[in-house]
Amino acid sequence: AQAAVVSCAASAALYAAPALVSRCVHATQLPFEARAAETLRGVCPPGYVSPLGSLTLVELDEAVKSLLHAPGAWPMGDLAAAFSLFWLLACVTYGVDIPSGLFVPAIVTGAAMGRMAGQAVELAVPAVALDPGAMALVGAAAFLAGITRLTISAVVIVVETTSSTSYLVPVALAVLAAKHVGDLFTA
Repeated sequence: AQAAVVSCAASAALYAAPALVSRCVHATQLPFEARAAETLRGVCPPGYVSPLGSLTLVELDEAVKSLLHAPGAWPMGDLAAAFSLFWLLACVTYGVDIPSGLFVPAIVTGAAMGRMAGQAVELAVPAVALDPGAMALVGAAAFLAGITRLTISAVVIVVETTSSTSYLVPVALAVLAAKHVGDLFTA
């Protein structure tokens, strides 16, 4: 019964969030190609989609791909809502007696946080040219390491998925910082 209640509540939250929090934008205004516009539409009129729905109404691996690879800026409110919702749902489902996974929710939550931080730095300091997708990658690695306390493994997993060693130093530094901050709370 507990699994059914949590599953229904999580599904309802993921579906309702775009209608309650996000505004509908024309599909051409999104920072990514709306591959499944009807799926992302939710309660929006035809031709419009919800940026938050593009993260909550798709599989988590598609949400991660969008956060890492989409050019341009996402609406900050939608990123904050996605981060908050995924973090809250991960906390709830992790404490339930059902197998719900930890890696992918941690990665998508961290990617939303990293992208939000990268875009905030770009807004605050226009002279700094950051790639928000790269910041999403660093955020995903840091969040994963902070939750699991895996240091070398998290760095290897994340850097190998990029097929590029250019992200090794920022990912390693973020992972080490996240692990030490996490240890402060559990030591």
